[in-house]
Amino acid sequence: MFSQVYNSFNRIWGIKENPKSSILKYLSKQALSFSVLLLLFLVIVGSTTLNTFLFKYVNVIQSASGITFIYEHLVSFIVFSVIFAIMYKLLGDAIIRWKPVVITGVFTAILFLIGKIGIGLYIGHSHITSTFGSASVLALIMLWVYYTSQIIFLGASFVKVLSEKMNCEILPNSNAVKAEYKEI
Repeated sequence: MFSQVYNSFNRIWGIKENPKSSILKYLSKQALSFSVLLLLFLVIVGSTTLNTFLFKYVNVIQSASGITFIYEHLVSFIVFSVIFAIMYKLLGDAIIRWKPVVITGVFTAILFLIGKIGIGLYIGHSHITSTFGSASVLALIMLWVYYTSQIIFLGASFVKVLSEKMNCEILPNSNAVKAEYKEI
């Protein structure tokens, strides 16, 4: 999975890993991918759990529910913006300037928060087992993973488009070369 995300970013950005790279570089690339994606996963799970908890027990914590939601969404937005920006900067064999990466991190975080709020509302205000029976949790997890992956790849495409619009070329690092993909 980590290799697929890394390779997908390279393909979106028009870069190919240099076939002459060493095994040590490959292993360090895999360790970096694993670390960044694990951090993203832990933050997603923690934030979604907190959001669902707030939606489910909003009646119990009535005293400052509006401020609590705003604070939680603001903190989540900032954290996700930073994590997505770091992910786009570090994953892949590209040298990308910070400006398009930060703007894309904010864009991706907005899309992600929309999905997180929707999932939180669904879990908090419905009986999950009524729709799919006992398999409803699995269906919800599959939907969430699909939505998150689509947002991440849309963000990678947005980095490329934004870099082109800002005249900030995405260059390959020392472990990669530019690639051009054509259909035959």
